[in-house]
Amino acid sequence: MVSLLVWDVVALGLAAEAGQVTDPVELLYRVRWSGVPLMVGAFSLLALGTSLIGTLLAFSEFFKEQLKSLSMHSTSAQKGNWWGRNKVNLTAVTMVVAPSLFVSATFPDAFSAATDIAGGYCMSVLYGVLPPVMAWAMDKGESEHSGERELSTARPKLIVVGLFACGIVVEQILHDFLALHL
Repeated sequence: MVSLLVWDVVALGLAAEAGQVTDPVELLYRVRWSGVPLMVGAFSLLALGTSLIGTLLAFSEFFKEQLKSLSMHSTSAQKGNWWGRNKVNLTAVTMVVAPSLFVSATFPDAFSAATDIAGGYCMSVLYGVLPPVMAWAMDKGESEHSGERELSTARPKLIVVGLFACGIVVEQILHDFLALHL
């Protein structure tokens, strides 16, 4: 929270100089105090690290469960040496980290393309299309059990919101197809 507030203060303080520069990171690097580039780099590294650590932990836990169900270790081998105790953990982390490092080293712009896809499609569907559909389904399920409809007056609004979100997704698809042909 504090780092976000500091970041906002720095960004708003530099807004006066933003007329000449279009890239805010370039604007921060032009500041005469030598600590700003270090702070920008540290903030960027921490932002990437905190977003990636959740994925790393979730995937490695998934793979640990899968590896444990596949492996037939004896309990004496697990207690005896370091490798026996940590083999599943290290294998699971390697299964997550190695392909990620390979893809990032081979295709350096893949992260940018993935965030474009996630923002254009996944977020629009997750936060725009699914909530009206879920509200519609909940209303339909509740009306079957209780016989009354609570959202019957809101159904036109649900349709409008759902269609608007679908329009955003279609617009993104058209934008991406047009970008491919240019």
